[in-house]
Amino acid sequence: MFMIRGINNNQHTAGFTLVELLVVISLIGILAGVMISILNPVKQRKIAEDGVKMANLQKYALGIEAYGNANSSYPTSITLNTDYVPTDPTDLVNFVSRVPNGEPAGATYSYFSTASDNFAVVVTKSEDTAYCFKYRATWGKIKTCPVATSCGDEATDTSCN
Repeated sequence: MFMIRGINNNQHTAGFTLVELLVVISLIGILAGVMISILNPVKQRKIAEDGVKMANLQKYALGIEAYGNANSSYPTSITLNTDYVPTDPTDLVNFVSRVPNGEPAGATYSYFSTASDNFAVVVTKSEDTAYCFKYRATWGKIKTCPVATSCGDEATDTSCN
């Protein structure tokens, strides 16, 4: 038996190794991350709903863009039947088979024609109802805008980002 500085090699000192500590700390971090998402499911659901709204808005806008390319102008207004299928202009149904109103629950997609060469499609956000998602033909993309100043017909869009 060897003795080094008075410690017997057959005896273990009390404590944890560095690897054991790192494993425990990483497990605690993973569990904390899971708990945060579990503790706030409403916020997570609203974020998911906003993702669905943005995807629906993009599809709706692309259908109207396709209609505009085929007809050399955008519709001045869009009339929908009770199933949210476009009835006027009648040939819009070839490009937009159904407006996604009510998907996700409570979502209403509004169409505004600002000129024959421009339009806007708008839906209110779920996570923060003071803002909306807005697609304008001149932008070619979806922006987040404050509801009070930028989401209505003929609204100013300077505060959108």
